[in-house]
Amino acid sequence: NDQLIAEAIWNTKPAGVHCYADRFSPLTISKTVLDYNSQSHLIRFIRPTTRYIWIYCQYTLYNEEVFPTSGELIMKEELAAFGQTLGIGNDVIPDRFYPSVYRNVKGVDDVELYFALTNDLNTTPVFPADYHQNIIPISDEEVTSFASFRVTPVKV
Repeated sequence: NDQLIAEAIWNTKPAGVHCYADRFSPLTISKTVLDYNSQSHLIRFIRPTTRYIWIYCQYTLYNEEVFPTSGELIMKEELAAFGQTLGIGNDVIPDRFYPSVYRNVKGVDDVELYFALTNDLNTTPVFPADYHQNIIPISDEEVTSFASFRVTPVKV
């Protein structure tokens, strides 16, 4: 609820600090809140745009350890969980995801992670055409969304 967000911003911001977003941005939401004297104040904020991240995980097994039967499920959950720790405006840096696999799944020898970005859930990227291993820049007005169902582990 935009009005509740504006009121929460008003109630938690320090006194004397103006709260506004770019009034010319089409993403800016403007709401009026009343203070304790019933004086109105304009609060502007921007809801971040969600960018959906897809991960294609190719892995090989290490024959001196036992790969668990739930290994792929663990990979999916751990990669998505790490991704969800990223906040608004945090770039997606592929190399930071590798420990999520190695620390949580025994029996993995090599892992290659590929990432794709979509603006909605109705667009499913195709491997390998839409995936890459480059840093994905995320602007200050964007937030990434990760989910285990968008992680595809494949044994090679």
